[in-house]
Amino acid sequence: MRIALAGLDSSRPVRIARHLATLGPAGHGLTAIAAAGQTPSAELQAVLHPDVQVVDGVGDLIGLADAVLEFGRAAGERVTRVLPLLDACVPVLVDKPLALTRDAAALMADRAQRSGVALLADSGYRTAPALAPLVLEAQGPAGSQPVLRISGPADPRSPWGGLAFYGSHHAQILQELRPEALATTEALDVRRDPAGNGVQVQAGSSVQLRFTEPEVSDGFTVAIGGRSVSLAPAPDYLERLIDRFLAECAAPRYDEQWRRRLVEPVALLERITEKLPRLP
Repeated sequence: MRIALAGLDSSRPVRIARHLATLGPAGHGLTAIAAAGQTPSAELQAVLHPDVQVVDGVGDLIGLADAVLEFGRAAGERVTRVLPLLDACVPVLVDKPLALTRDAAALMADRAQRSGVALLADSGYRTAPALAPLVLEAQGPAGSQPVLRISGPADPRSPWGGLAFYGSHHAQILQELRPEALATTEALDVRRDPAGNGVQVQAGSSVQLRFTEPEVSDGFTVAIGGRSVSLAPAPDYLERLIDRFLAECAAPRYDEQWRRRLVEPVALLERITEKLPRLP
């Protein structure tokens, strides 16, 4: 497949280009980059094939690529960047977060399904080695779920998507451990962290999310009952994500689980963000 990269403002273009360079035997390769007026860094240029085309806008990739990796940081621009690709039957892998509103996420899912192409937007924390052993523990015995606490950095003032820019990790970790908690987002108690270092969210009686200021955060942790576990993505999370996306391009899935995986984390963060301006 001809693969294009959109967005040079994240930390990943060089790593993406290096991985795609290893996929030639499988028939894949990086053929185009949408740079939005930016000049590819010297490090990136050093790993690019001389035939890679550099264009300006994401729409310019239509006709140059069979699949697009959308890694621009500005989450608020996702719909305008991604919809034309989906409408042109180009599958898209989107960096976190997929969108800032439930409606935007659902719209992209609808367009992907209508066009019959893959759409994927997963947090690297879904691959955290420490996460899988916690799934059964997070469910607890029948009728008695333990309190689940997820803590990690997220800045409500981020220019790239506010709380959702990093908070998408919280929501997707929660979806891995207790997916039913994302099905309804009405009962949310959102308040300032007592220590003044972030935002706390109580979702129902047994889920707590803590969004800490990045400069004072110790990274992501999951606490179940009295036990706390640090989380880190698998070292090859990005490469695994790209490989999974390319596999899904050949056989896209449109079941309810696929839609919920895309839409529900966005919906949760939208509801939390709506409450932030009313906090003292």
